Amino acid sequence: MCLNFVALLFATALAHELFGELENYANVAMVEFQSYNDTSDERCLLTGSYAVFGLGLKSEKYFPLVKRYFSLVDDEHQNEQVKFIEAFIDRWGVSEQSLDVIVKGILSYQNEKIYKNLGALMKESENKILLVNALKKLDGYEKGYVAYAVWGKGWQDR
Repeated sequence: MCLNFVALLFATALAHELFGELENYANVAMVEFQSYNDTSDERCLLTGSYAVFGLGLKSEKYFPLVKRYFSLVDDEHQNEQVKFIEAFIDRWGVSEQSLDVIVKGILSYQNEKIYKNLGALMKESENKILLVNALKKLDGYEKGYVAYAVWGKGWQDR
């Protein structure tokens, strides 16, 4: 994600712990097919992105907000959330709650991306069990898409 005035504004609000205000803003600003004007078409961001990304890394309280965000993202034109998903995995690791958010995030764009940090966490059997349970809730192609994001081309062998 590019660093610009708008991103700095939200970073400052996070630093001053204006979490409630940012949550209110995000809930109002997130509108399907709306994007910030400060980014190019290739790097477009759904309105509310900066607030959602910051809050999602601050507290588990905002996981529902992040999931709502992923449901509104234009999956054909936006993929900047890939960087956020990586940071989210690094911040929260794997739990039933975080994996629910991660899976929703992986399904929110159309580019193939392998999350090596998530794959490394799947070496623990408890995490793999959580992933298998999460995959059971998905449709056929979605299962493969998420499994690819975790293990890459050899996901069928896992």
